Amino acid sequence: GWAVRAYIGKGDRAESLAGFIEDFLREYGEDSVKLATKIATQQAKLRKGAANRGGLNQLQHLLALLRTLRWHYHTTHWRVYGKSFYGDHLMFERLYQGEPSLDDEIDKLGEKMVTLYGRDAVASQTIWPEATRSLESAVSQSDCPYRQALALEGEVQQTLKSAYDTLKAEGKLTAGMDDYLLALANERDTATYLLKQRLSEKT
Repeated sequence: GWAVRAYIGKGDRAESLAGFIEDFLREYGEDSVKLATKIATQQAKLRKGAANRGGLNQLQHLLALLRTLRWHYHTTHWRVYGKSFYGDHLMFERLYQGEPSLDDEIDKLGEKMVTLYGRDAVASQTIWPEATRSLESAVSQSDCPYRQALALEGEVQQTLKSAYDTLKAEGKLTAGMDDYLLALANERDTATYLLKQRLSEKT
């Protein structure tokens, strides 16, 4: 509350926001502070890591994210329930099995990475830890699978942009990779739209 008053200044809006924050912290105590700190730390690490990645590392992170998305969507496809079960079941199936499917996108990226950097670029011991960190970060932000998916999709879009810019700067952005990354960004925009629309209906 004091930070809101200090940085926003006086006024009804600042006072209302400060009061809300203070009431929230009084109700949930140290747990809310610990959770917020954990999330902020994880997000800062991801941003710092992304900023320091070269083209190969960016693509490895992207490959890990796509495999994480595929896993998350397929699993959520089984786990949905309630009145909207059937629609949600089909939506999540579309998100991993649509046209093009995530399997197709993963396969294309893996093949392009091997062409550019060699077969070790897609080694499981490199990709698996990246995928685990991304999933843990998304899950720590919410218990809602829709919000978890949106967090992952957001990270995919950030990584796509970083990878595109880095590869271009390194002189490794081939015409095929350029086309692939832009098309993938468009596909992920569609997935984000579907998730946001569905989430707005549930809230």
